This record gives sequence, structure tokens and C-alpha cells, in this order.
Amino acid sequence: MLDVEKLINLVDITIFTQSFVFGLIFLFFSKKNKSTIFLGLFLLTFSFDGCKDLIEEIFVTPIPFNYELLPTIFIFLALPLFYMYARQVSILKDTKQNYWILTPGIIEFIVLFTLFIFNVNYLETLFFALYFLIGIGFNVYVAIKIIRFARKHLKLVEDQYASVSGLQLFWVKQYAIALLAYLGFSFLMIGFESPYVDLLISLIDLILMYWVIYKGFQQKNVVPLVMMDTLENDTQKEETKAEPQDLEEMNEIVQNLEAYFKENKSFRQKDLTIVDVSNGVKVSSKKVSRAINLVKGVNFNVYINSLRIEEAVSYLKDKNYDGFSVEGIGLEAGFKSKSAFYNAFKKEKNCTPLELRKQILTQNSSES
Repeated sequence: MLDVEKLINLVDITIFTQSFVFGLIFLFFSKKNKSTIFLGLFLLTFSFDGCKDLIEEIFVTPIPFNYELLPTIFIFLALPLFYMYARQVSILKDTKQNYWILTPGIIEFIVLFTLFIFNVNYLETLFFALYFLIGIGFNVYVAIKIIRFARKHLKLVEDQYASVSGLQLFWVKQYAIALLAYLGFSFLMIGFESPYVDLLISLIDLILMYWVIYKGFQQKNVVPLVMMDTLENDTQKEETKAEPQDLEEMNEIVQNLEAYFKENKSFRQKDLTIVDVSNGVKVSSKKVSRAINLVKGVNFNVYINSLRIEEAVSYLKDKNYDGFSVEGIGLEAGFKSKSAFYNAFKKEKNCTPLELRKQILTQNSSES
């Protein structure tokens, strides 16, 4: 028969050891990459969750202190640390940091350890119940803040990079959404005592821990190519009606862009950035970005991909490219991967490149 309690202990001890070890590893790497210091601290807050089970395994004789009062879950500290990590790896890392969001967690840390040192039992008190409920609300607030931040990051990335694969921070947003679901589940399970529920919660903790470790090793810092305050000011300007002289200048920039791309087809460059384009047309990056947004009504990423798609369509119609695979045509047009090509193509043409190729072949056969 399955011993649920022992299995819970095993999972919790695994969480403790793995998160503690990898937390220290990320802290060690923080010497080279400062963003990982917050990820390392975030993982260390995970490690506390299983330390009580480890204490029970280590001490065979009566435990010399009241370990039940040992703080193991830092409700106000963990998620804000993850939020700070997300800011550090994002394109907005050079903007003003909201360190204030760590203040409740620091206070929590000090208070809980003070209560532990003075052996004050707060677990069955109204204080603990309020602390837990307010903590859930605070985490919901931070999780929503992370989701909104990830969206803002993506918008700015798409205004500067033609290929955004690996730069979107999608996993950060997904992780925050998963945490929201987890918080909702934890709230619903308040007062519902079952070893199987406890096991499920521990397994979810384990999955969340490995998820952030795996993605943390993969994630690279996203380098801003344009001053963030400049780009954000331009975004605000776009929301207001443009002056006639301003619109005339923006139209002229777009015409120069189209002539530039027609001449050298530099949009086929896989790692093209807005800085490359602005250097080519000898116009500042912020003006290029504003012109594309204002005149074309899309961001830099979508604009470049639309040029690549039209190039791919011309290849699909060209008999000289009949020997090319659909993936090869996408790469030739400037896309970094088959998936990026298919997704962008279907979004703009409402069909896949393969479907269009079949339509062209059918049309050519009927004409001949």
C-alpha cells in the first residue's frame, strides 16, 4: 500500500535539496550575470519548504528546538524575487527598478525569524490566518504585474528585432499564469485536510521548481537597442493624433524604407534589428520605429516579416525554386525557423506556405 506521508516527505526533501543546490549555482553565476542573483534567491525560498521534513529525517532523537515554528514559506518574498529576475533579463532592465516590491518580503523575513527565535507560536492564531490570506492577495497582484510586464516587454522587443525567437519571455508569463492557478487551488483547499491533496501540492511545487530551473539556464538577457524612455515616449505619441507635418515626415521615412529594402533586400538577414535598418536609411531608430507604427500600423517585427512573406510568395511562384522545400524557401526569405515561417505566413495569408504552393501548382497545370 502506498505510504502517502513518506512520499510527501520524499518530494519535499527533493524540493529542498534541488532548489537549494541550484539556487546556490545561480548565485555563483551572478558574478557574471547579475540577473541570476534574483533567480538564485527565488529558488532558495523554495528550499525552505522542505527543510522541516529534512529535519525530521536527520534528528532521530527528540529535536532540540521547536522546528514547527521555523519559517518555510515566504509568501511575500518569493514571487517578488521572480518579478525582479524577469525585469533583469528583459529589455527593460535599464529602466527604473521597483525594488519597493521586495519590502513586504523583507519585513516578513525579519518578523517570522524573530517569532521563531523567541519561540512565539503564531500558527493557530488570527494573525497567521490574516497573514496567509493577505499573502495570497499580494501574490495575485504580483503575478498579474508579471504578466503585464511580460506583455510590455514583448511589445518593445517586436519594435526592435525582426526575429524575436527566444526573446519573448513567454515562459515568464506562462509561469505567472500557472502560479495564479496554483494560488487559486491553494485557496480552495484551505481547511480541506487530506494527504492526497498535500501530495498533489508538493508535486506541483516540484514541477514549478524544475520548470524555473530549466528555463533559467536557457534564458539570456535581452539587450535593448533603443533607449527605453525614448521608445515609451514614442509609444505614447502614437496614441495621440499625429500632426500633418509629422505624418508627412513619417510617410517619407516609410517610402525611403521601402526603396531601401527593394534595392538590397536586407530584410532577408535573419538577425536584422531596427538599428541595422536605421543605419541603412540614415534615420534614427526611434523615428524608424515611430514611422512604421504610425504609417503601417504594425510593429517592426510584423513589418519585416510581411516583407519576408512577400519574398517567399515570389519564390513559391518562381519555377527556379521548385526544387526548394517550403522550409528552405522560408529560410531563404529570412526566417530563422520553419515554425516562425509557418506562423507568420498563416497569420498574414490565412493559409500555410504548402497550401499556397499547391494552389499555384494547380493553377499552373490548368493554364498549361
